[in-house]
This record gives sequence, C-alpha cells and structure tokens, in this order.
Amino acid sequence: MELVEFKNGHVNTVHEHIAITKVKEFLNNHDIPKDKGGIHKISTDFFYNIIDMETTTEENRPWESHKEYSDVNYLLNGEELILYNFLSQMELSE
Repeated sequence: MELVEFKNGHVNTVHEHIAITKVKEFLNNHDIPKDKGGIHKISTDFFYNIIDMETTTEENRPWESHKEYSDVNYLLNGEELILYNFLSQMELSE
C-alpha cells in the first residue's frame, strides 16, 4: 500500500510506481468533481469509478484485495477509514 497526498491541485509522494505516475498526471489534468457517478474508462488498462457512499465499520465491510489493479482512493469530500493488511496475513473466506 502506498499513501499519497493530493493537495492544492498537486500530488505529493516520495517515490512512484508507474501506476501512481499515471494517476497523478490524470488528477492534475482532470476535474473529477464535475464527473457523474459510475465507471469512466480512460484506456484499456485505466478507468475510475465514482462512488457516493457512507463509510462503515470494520465488522460490516468485507476485506478486498487486488492483484491485477492498483486501487486508488480519492475522496472528494468527507472522510473514510481505510484499513489494510498483507495478503499473507489474511484468511480466505466466502
């Protein structure tokens, strides 16, 4: 997991993965708050999804993982609790 700060129209990070570089360029050149909810396809390997949701408790939210994608969370407003762990420390469930 990599934590990146987007503040005053610019993304601040110490080191970059290629996917983070791509996301930074997109965020710096696109006004996401003007977009409608749903999935927005940019290219064959790059899309974003605008979701309007309420954050919940750990007990009510199942864990998720991604092996093929980089999952970037960009909050337009409010706050969200994001917990993370290594897959090697997790147990597979239904």
